[in-house]
Order: sequence, then structure tokens, then C-alpha cells
Amino acid sequence: ASGHIEHEDSFINPAREDVSPGATQDLVGPPGTPRDELDRLRTLVEGLQTAPRETRPAAWRELYLLFCAFVAADLEHMAHEEAVVWPQLSARYSDEELAERQLASPAGPVSTSRRLDAWTPAPTP
Repeated sequence: ASGHIEHEDSFINPAREDVSPGATQDLVGPPGTPRDELDRLRTLVEGLQTAPRETRPAAWRELYLLFCAFVAADLEHMAHEEAVVWPQLSARYSDEELAERQLASPAGPVSTSRRLDAWTPAPTP
């Protein structure tokens, strides 16, 4: 996730600003997203490893709730990328320019499909 954030900061967001100054204002949100949340998740996981037995259920619950919120926010972010960001960039740049400026997914459709297969259970015949 942190690599994705770095890619957006380095390539996607500057390109959006080139297309339309102020385009990244939609990224302004409450403090603590998403880098701080990743750090908090890591801290909670590390804390569970040394937590006293009697505090583990509460620690697990805290981790679970934060993880759920993180995943929900990430899915919302992905929907925004597909509905708003990608159309902005595709309207301005050719496929070649998207690749040159490192705006297209470096993973490509095959790699992305494999990742989705890992996340999604196969349907029952």
C-alpha cells in the first residue's frame, strides 16, 4: 500500500494537476489517512505479539476495527480512481504518454487479474 501511495504522490497527482490545476483537492480528507493508518495497523500488529494474554481480545478487536475501516476507505479510494482520476488522465494522455509518464498500472492487466483471483474465491459450479 505504501508503494501505491508513493506512486500517486510522484506521478499520478502531479499529472492530474497538469491536466487541471486544483484537481487533487479531492484528496483532502481527515487527518490520519492513509499513511498514518498503515503505521497504526503495523503498531497494533506488533503490539499483539507482546500483549499480555488478558488484553489480547481487546487488542484484536481494535486491530480488526481499524483494518475494516482501512479496507473500506481503500475501496472508496479505488472507486474514485476508476470513476474520476482515470477518466481525467485518459482524456488528456494517449496510451503511450500514460506509459511514458508512469501513469498506467505498472502491474498490467495479467498481474492485476492474478491478484484479483487470489482475493476472490472461485464460484461453485
